[in-house]
Amino acid sequence: MKNYKNYISLIILLTIMCGIMIAITQISKTNTLNTTDKTTSQTNTEPKPTFSYIPARQSSINHVEYENNFGGSGVDEVFEIFKLEDFIIIGKTNSTDKYFTTNSKPSLYVLIVDTLGNAKSTSLFEVGSSFQILSSKIYRNKIYILINHLGTKLLTFDISNKTFDIAFFDNNPNAELVISNEPIVLIKNNNSTNAHFCITDKTFTINYQINSISLACEYSNGTLLIFNSNNQIIIGILTLNYFDVINQIDNSQIETINITEENIVMIANQDNSTRIILLDLDFNIVKNTYIAETKSIVILSQSNQHILIGKQNNNLVVHNFCSHGTLLSNKTITNNVKEFKILSNSNEFQVAIQTTNNQLIILTTNILGEIKNQIELNINTHLTLNTFVDENNSYILLGQINNINQLITNCFGESDIYICKINKV
Repeated sequence: MKNYKNYISLIILLTIMCGIMIAITQISKTNTLNTTDKTTSQTNTEPKPTFSYIPARQSSINHVEYENNFGGSGVDEVFEIFKLEDFIIIGKTNSTDKYFTTNSKPSLYVLIVDTLGNAKSTSLFEVGSSFQILSSKIYRNKIYILINHLGTKLLTFDISNKTFDIAFFDNNPNAELVISNEPIVLIKNNNSTNAHFCITDKTFTINYQINSISLACEYSNGTLLIFNSNNQIIIGILTLNYFDVINQIDNSQIETINITEENIVMIANQDNSTRIILLDLDFNIVKNTYIAETKSIVILSQSNQHILIGKQNNNLVVHNFCSHGTLLSNKTITNNVKEFKILSNSNEFQVAIQTTNNQLIILTTNILGEIKNQIELNINTHLTLNTFVDENNSYILLGQINNINQLITNCFGESDIYICKINKV
């Protein structure tokens, strides 16, 4: 009898324990659901619809083989385009749809487009309103992008992994980026410049105010810097431990510069006139001569000549100087030029021109300025040219296009990123 009672007591005890465990389980489930509900209502938003990239399409416009545009319904600006195996386009956008669906505020973007005009990837780094892209450079499979937003930020974009990172920050918004044996951020103060070496993570102070860098490259055991400082051109070598001035040119400011096998060729404003200044490779001045005022000059060097192409008023002109700086010839190539981009090829060059009437023209001319071939797209383009390349007997043009044009059938927004391929014949 005693054993029977003990058996009954054990069954009752087990039943009570099972009931308690079930109750605990139900409470746990209820709490978990409630927590999930609260989290969802506070942090989750309705997912944005995905957007499928639009492939490049054929064009009915004569000479245009294909065209494509990228962007959203806002303003999509192009800052820089690099040509590697593909085109890497860098800019800023306030669009939050189409190609920038995942965006929620003004952002930096990196768009990769192949030579067939098709988008391969879009990457975004959200920044906020009123930011500026100051500079972008490629260094070892990364793009270094300097922006101005609540100070100076140096971002890196890994081309392989398509990821961003912040490499450097300074409260001073006035800065410039150069690439030598490593990326260097130059923080500009009133009377000095802090050179921050990004890989070494060391800063050296240059006791010059740098207004703008004209040239930076590896040289000897440091970095050759040629820059405008107040009313001087300063040439010097920067290392981790010193800045050594090699030469300075007073009352001058560089507008553009190029290095050839024999000379450093500068176009400078000196004493309110435009000058061509030739330096030997020891940085000594060998020629300083006047040229007629010319804007947006591109310096080419071919056949022992220095060829200067630029704008006088709205005319595209070419000046030919011998290697010693003596003027050989000058000629007006064409007129009504708003902007231009140049490709150099042996003893001739190609010029993509946006005219003052927003027409797009591609000229082939020799170094004397004689036109050999001309392709005209007699349409209203409103295209801001950024990159012009020769690709398989065709030209590829990239830039920024606005929504008032005849070159493209549909714009996504106020301005889009644009690519087109133009046949040479």
